[in-house]
Amino acid sequence: MATEAAPVVGRAGEYEATAAELRSQIGDVEGLDTAVGLRNVRGNREAYLRLLRQFDSNHGADMSALESQLENGETDAAVRLAHTLKGAAGTLGLIGLQREGRRWRHICAATVRGMRKPPAV
Repeated sequence: MATEAAPVVGRAGEYEATAAELRSQIGDVEGLDTAVGLRNVRGNREAYLRLLRQFDSNHGADMSALESQLENGETDAAVRLAHTLKGAAGTLGLIGLQREGRRWRHICAATVRGMRKPPAV
């Protein structure tokens, strides 16, 4: 059983070793920066894995829900959902999804303000 070195708080890359070990367990996931996610849970690998599972369970259908909300003109709900998705993804190090959530939040917010028509989904 591998032992973990205690991270030095405040240094860049402090969770890289733990992140590398975690990637060897869960595999490379495109757009997932495990070092960011681990940093946000202070290196608690069990908590991080639990939150990743929760994210999948709670947000797995968000893009479909977002499309549905936009199709139905529910732009305020779409803005909230995109914002929530962006924040949760960023916390866990799902950088690509965070970027997409940010983009969709801006699109939805512009739609609410009447600056553009809802995108075709």
